[in-house]
Amino acid sequence: MVSIVISIAYTHSDPAQAFFVTQTRVWEFGAGAILALLPRLSPTQPLAIELLGYAGLLVILVCAYATTRTRSSGTAASCP
Repeated sequence: MVSIVISIAYTHSDPAQAFFVTQTRVWEFGAGAILALLPRLSPTQPLAIELLGYAGLLVILVCAYATTRTRSSGTAASCP
């Protein structure tokens, strides 16, 4: 939570630092770790796990499209 606040603050004051500094990116690693562990919550439902994989792919594609349409870095480069 603190990391995303720092990221948003640095985006307005120093966009390059918001993009390259690790402290502003930690929240993304945390979100990825949570998503990676979600299938372990219900391992008996393979269809749900497969759908989660397709949902993740869809999010990646949407973010890739959204970030090609912006010039700034920081949270703008981290799909909203």
